[in-house]
Amino acid sequence: MVSADISWAVIRDNSCFLLKKRGVKKPFSTEPCNLTNRNAMRYNGLVNTKVVGVAAAADNKGFVVTTKRAKLAHRPGKSMVATTMKAGAGRSLHKMKGALVKMLALFPTTAAYVAPTVAPARVNVQMAALDDLKTVAKEQNPAIGYYDPLNLSLLNFWGQGEDATVGFLRHAEIKHGRVAMAGFVGFLVQANGVKFPWAPFDKITAASPCDQWDALPEAAKYQIVLFVGFLEVFSEHSYILEAQGEKHYMKGGKPGFFPSLKKGFGVHPVPLDLYDPFNNAGSMDAATKARRLNMEVNNGRLAMIGLMAFIAESKVPGAVPFGPPLPAYSGEVMAPFAAPLWL
Repeated sequence: MVSADISWAVIRDNSCFLLKKRGVKKPFSTEPCNLTNRNAMRYNGLVNTKVVGVAAAADNKGFVVTTKRAKLAHRPGKSMVATTMKAGAGRSLHKMKGALVKMLALFPTTAAYVAPTVAPARVNVQMAALDDLKTVAKEQNPAIGYYDPLNLSLLNFWGQGEDATVGFLRHAEIKHGRVAMAGFVGFLVQANGVKFPWAPFDKITAASPCDQWDALPEAAKYQIVLFVGFLEVFSEHSYILEAQGEKHYMKGGKPGFFPSLKKGFGVHPVPLDLYDPFNNAGSMDAATKARRLNMEVNNGRLAMIGLMAFIAESKVPGAVPFGPPLPAYSGEVMAPFAAPLWL
């Protein structure tokens, strides 16, 4: 049986039920059991196991409730079950509620149908987060604009919705860009022989930053990884974010926001924040912050390319055309520790 994700990837842009409207970028979809007529995986009546459809009866007396048998989801011709309700408004609604509760209880392990909230006006069905993403993409690079050849922004990561998926993708790019910028600058500094004057760094004589990492004691490597893990948990925890008036980036929060260590650490005082340690951005307006974030994203993209180019040139001399000559690295780039962690 083909998974729902694969089925959706096939029919998302190739369905006879698609209905395009002038002025609406994202088409509607008219397949059965799609109560919103939005062309999105979470509402699609073909790929989901648990769906429900409501339509007027043929004789305009009562209505027909259509559900799907989960065990026959791979056989569309036999999976749909239609029930006509003609017992009056109150009794019919009560019967429909009982049928839906029974359907949801029969197959608890399948993907449950979540009844969507129908907006009062459906002139524009485009996702707000995706609209923002396209606007920001144009601001960041007017020449290329919005570029998503794999349509990742239209997927539904972990069943959290398309807006949450866009938030995840934006935050992931910002975070990876920040790490790459730190790594790029660190590679330049270490490649030029600049290092801390105390142990264990003072005894490391390797010229290549990759060799310098291998020369670190394992305990030092674990400390670095644990510190990065702490920053990750601190920035992801909803309790910490909400205490500072923010939300998680997959729940409507700002992608790229990092909470204040001075305000939220709590265990002991922290003198400086990771972002803006000297509070230079305290009086900055929202437009300037948005413009600087776009600059940060662009710099992060370039840093990701640059850092990987440095590593490739160190491992395979000549791999980067016109690149700077770097000391050759004979170790294993994908093995940051001397022994596998699982041994």
